[in-house]
Amino acid sequence: MRHRIEFADEAVEEIEALRPYDAERILDAIEASLRHEPMRISRQRRPVYPIGLPTKVGITWELRVGEYRVFYDVEGNGVIVIRIVRKGRRTTEESLT
Repeated sequence: MRHRIEFADEAVEEIEALRPYDAERILDAIEASLRHEPMRISRQRRPVYPIGLPTKVGITWELRVGEYRVFYDVEGNGVIVIRIVRKGRRTTEESLT
């Protein structure tokens, strides 16, 4: 199934603030990795478990793109919502704060 990808306002602002090279690389990875199998666990993609994490409501998956982390939801109607794009730190918790 081909999913539709939407961007939250915060994610758009974060992508626009990046260097053009990094923004293009992230957008390409989102398209390639999330369009068809957004919930398949891989080396670059995994669920974020909210137990004890200071996450925002609804963030359920993380996609690694080099040193960046893309946090997204997969909604039941085939829509992927990109919530946050952050430069990665040592842990997911640190990336979300």
